Amino acid sequence: EWNNFMERLNCRRESEVWGNEENVLHLRHWASLRGQTLCRT
Repeated sequence: EWNNFMERLNCRRESEVWGNEENVLHLRHWASLRGQTLCRT
């Protein structure tokens, strides 16, 4: 699932996610949704 997320952001390395404020916001939303999903299972 992480690889799919990285592909949606067009990032090849994790460091590229942190270099863009918009990507960081997307990461926070993804992590929140992922955490909610794991909590329910």
